[in-house]
Amino acid sequence: MSALQSSIFILCAATIVASILKMLAPSGMTDKVLKLILGLFVLCCLVTAIKDIYLSLSSNRYLNVEDTSKLTSKSDELVLNTTAEYLAEYSHQLYEGEGIDINEVTVTVNEFESVIKVTEVNIYIDKSSENYIHELKELTQNVFLLDPNIIVEAEDER
Repeated sequence: MSALQSSIFILCAATIVASILKMLAPSGMTDKVLKLILGLFVLCCLVTAIKDIYLSLSSNRYLNVEDTSKLTSKSDELVLNTTAEYLAEYSHQLYEGEGIDINEVTVTVNEFESVIKVTEVNIYIDKSSENYIHELKELTQNVFLLDPNIIVEAEDER
């Protein structure tokens, strides 16, 4: 049973019990004392119900540590993949801007001490672009500060 349902049940039961006891009690001097005691009883039930509802709602707002670590690793992976894709697209546009026709660029990134670092750049070109290898290496070294892997593909591999 949820906290809200159990709290409503407790309040209803307390009110019914208090009403029955008030009807059975004799009138007179004990009537005022009985009203005070029953009022305090219902008030305690109300406070307990509110506390239970609050605790139930507040405990559902937080993830446990295991869920948080899974979420963090997935978001880290997403950031790394998005960064690699962006850098590959940027590189492709950079090379084409220099007039070099390439088939594909792949960039591999890793996290090292909270820094994203480019660890590998693969450039796939046709034999017809083979005379641009020096320019490709120079551009890649200037941008990524590492030597690219240049793969010359045969025309029929595409």
